[in-house]
Amino acid sequence: MDVHLLCLLPRVTAVHGLSMFAGKGDKVLPSKYDLIGNVVHDGKPGAGGTYRLHVHRKSEDAWYEVQDLRVTDILPQMVALSETYMQVYELKAQS
Repeated sequence: MDVHLLCLLPRVTAVHGLSMFAGKGDKVLPSKYDLIGNVVHDGKPGAGGTYRLHVHRKSEDAWYEVQDLRVTDILPQMVALSETYMQVYELKAQS
C-alpha cells in the first residue's frame, strides 16, 4: 500500500500527480488519491485543545471517528464538513 502525506497549503489550488516535485525531463503520470485519514483540531491555536481522527476503513467502506479511546461511526458528509488540520491520502492503483 502506497500512503502519501500531502500538505496542502491555502495558496495551492490543485495538486495533480505532484508534478511540482518532479525533476526536469521526468515523465509525470497522472495519479489519483483516496482520502483515508483526516485530522481535526478542536480549540484555539496555541491554547491547547483536542484532536480527532477520521479514518476510512476500505473493507467496510465506512468512516470512523477516533478521539482518545472512543471510536464511533461517522457519516462521510461529516468528514467533508470538518475543519481539517491535516489529511492522509492513499495512491490509487494505476489502471
